[in-house]
Amino acid sequence: MEEQLASHETAQATSRTAVEDIQTKVTDIHSTVNTTYTLLQTVDSKIDTVDTNIDTLIINLATVDTNIDTIVSKWSTNSAQDIVDDISTAQTAINNIRTSQQLGYKVSLSNSSEVLTGNSYRVKLTVLDYETELADANALPTIIIYDSARSTATSTSMTKLSTGIYEFTYPI
Repeated sequence: MEEQLASHETAQATSRTAVEDIQTKVTDIHSTVNTTYTLLQTVDSKIDTVDTNIDTLIINLATVDTNIDTIVSKWSTNSAQDIVDDISTAQTAINNIRTSQQLGYKVSLSNSSEVLTGNSYRVKLTVLDYETELADANALPTIIIYDSARSTATSTSMTKLSTGIYEFTYPI
């Protein structure tokens, strides 16, 4: 009987070991299922994000399409050359405005009042360009001095002192 009991205890120990192995395998399977479930939830979340991004992209493409339709409808009767001509006309207008701005020079003359006899008449001319920077005149400025009877006393070119600054001195 002792042999049977030993054999039975051995069989029980073997069965317990087998049950423990099965329990370990079930726990491993359960853990694998949980990990797989978590991964599937992550994939599902990423698919939702991609879906949202695709929806946003579709909305943006619809906006682009609407904008293109607006442009095309504006120029639907025009050829590509007409559009190029419109752009060229706009550029010409911009250039004309810029050119007219560049013509806006300012010239100022200092001390152009009367002078008593025996004194020197001194006058300074300043030329500023459209950006209010000193700029040379195209030619040396000419000054005409009249006497009290409005007769020409002298007519001569002014002396250039520096860029955009000219001076004339005349003894009276």
